[in-house]
Amino acid sequence: MDSKSTFNSLHGIRDNALLLSLGHQYLCGGQFLVKIGLSVNSYLNQLKDDIVTLKKKFPGKFLQEQEVDTDGIVNELYKISKWLQEPDKNIQKKCTAGELGRELEEGVDTIALSIDEIWDQVEGRGVTYSTRDSAANFFGGIKSAIGSAAKPVVKTVLLTIKISFLLCTIAALGFFALYMTMETEGKYLKQIRKIDVLILPQSEIIAKCNREIGEISRQVESIRERSETRQSLMQVMDLNVKIDELSMTRQEAEVKINLYENDRIEKEEKLEQVRKKPFMDRLFRRK
Repeated sequence: MDSKSTFNSLHGIRDNALLLSLGHQYLCGGQFLVKIGLSVNSYLNQLKDDIVTLKKKFPGKFLQEQEVDTDGIVNELYKISKWLQEPDKNIQKKCTAGELGRELEEGVDTIALSIDEIWDQVEGRGVTYSTRDSAANFFGGIKSAIGSAAKPVVKTVLLTIKISFLLCTIAALGFFALYMTMETEGKYLKQIRKIDVLILPQSEIIAKCNREIGEISRQVESIRERSETRQSLMQVMDLNVKIDELSMTRQEAEVKINLYENDRIEKEEKLEQVRKKPFMDRLFRRK
């Protein structure tokens, strides 16, 4: 979403939400959920400090009706963090279904909107009229403009407008309901973009591990070329342990990338199927 909420803490929580939203069984294992829960908890602590710092930029003091309540939203996110840190079968089931990721992402979107509102107050932007207020002003202007006209004509015109508006609203709501539940390209494009965002950092981890393993391997060769002593053997053992640790980290990243890529292929196939289906067939769910 296009937001002024550029806090790194908020981006960190959103990245974890994207990861959970994939719903892969591997990623929903207890140990992995605990890691995500601890990460989200850490970002939430940072986010609370970021919000306090932002509010301090407001010139003066917030009135009670002005101050945006972010604590309630943050506390709800803390609940999700706690669930992740203490995962049971129900939590793992919700994770596999993608529900945990969606709940966390919805919370991030909500807190981002609240932060945007605080930014507006800090930067002194005025309050905008709602759509309902604008409509009320619009119809109020019509009544004022035709106030001197004959009342029977006014009543007939207003009744016609109301009936037309009601019929148009019913038709629009029906179309909107069909459109919102229609299978669209955007749904799969969004999922593919999420997967691409998750693949990049794992690729960087693999590249970093390869560089470090190469450097350590050269150190081991250099030590072995010298005379073997008790100290040199201990150094080689320590370096080999580091290589094993890096190899495990690399393997974990490779497994994740493999899962992401398989998921991406599946989403691309569904996207291609949607693109081939005519709009009206998708709207009315024709096979």
